[in-house]
Amino acid sequence: MLSFFLNPEGRLRGGWKALLFFGAYSIVMSVLTAPVVILATARHLNFQSVLEGPLGAAIALVSVLMVTAAFLAIERRPFRTVGYHMNGRWVREALLGVGGGILIMALTALLLLASGGFHWSRVPGLSWGHAALHVAQGFGLFILVAFHEETLFRGYPFQRLEESLGTWPTQLLLAVLFTLMHMGNPGLRAADAPLRFWSLLNIALAAIFLGLAYLRTRSLALPIGLHLGWNWAQGSLLGFQVSGTHLGAGPWFPVLHDKPHWFTGGSVGLEGSIFCTLVVAAGILALLAWEPKNKLIE
Repeated sequence: MLSFFLNPEGRLRGGWKALLFFGAYSIVMSVLTAPVVILATARHLNFQSVLEGPLGAAIALVSVLMVTAAFLAIERRPFRTVGYHMNGRWVREALLGVGGGILIMALTALLLLASGGFHWSRVPGLSWGHAALHVAQGFGLFILVAFHEETLFRGYPFQRLEESLGTWPTQLLLAVLFTLMHMGNPGLRAADAPLRFWSLLNIALAAIFLGLAYLRTRSLALPIGLHLGWNWAQGSLLGFQVSGTHLGAGPWFPVLHDKPHWFTGGSVGLEGSIFCTLVVAAGILALLAWEPKNKLIE
């Protein structure tokens, strides 16, 4: 019976560690969010709207970092071993990732544009100064989102599950969890069946892609950079919705043409388009073929 919980060395299996991690993360998130909910309710504000912006993203990031630090301390491992070797290489990989994420969304948008799926329009009355401010604010918001989601899904839980289940079962399991986390976004809830299918498929493929970025480097730098560049380009630079939300809206927006929603991405953004499927699939193949010279292993 104990072997169900313990490995041959007598230690708790990685799957249970990951499960405990997600439970602890949920508890810490609830505790840190509670004061915001109470204060917003007292002021007759919609606390969900308050938590959708930078404040909610910051709370989520603090929560996942706290729980990660606690679990690593219990195992007597340095914090950097989760994928935060903060050195020159880490910065270079993060910047490479940002460029790669921007490239993926730019290629998706260009394919959709060339296929007659949309045209761009400027937000009325927005000066260039305010436009630059919107873009910068979006970058700040998506930094928080990228660090949070990659630490949560490619950090401690991913690494402990991989030790217990193996690489591809871990990839598939966390791709499902990553997809489920996005299902409540407004644009996905409003999507018709074909759009919802392509959106969820693309989000799952993105999770596989980001997992491969970690596996190829054994660092969170590249997946964080890719996630940041992906979201920032999609929302702040190109003006589309981001995973079915209006987070980080930029100075212009796409006017979608009369095409099927699975073609244009509809209420979800570029992540709902079949062109995103093609580009991300190409990115997965590229990462499968890529072998970096030196992985960070500790």
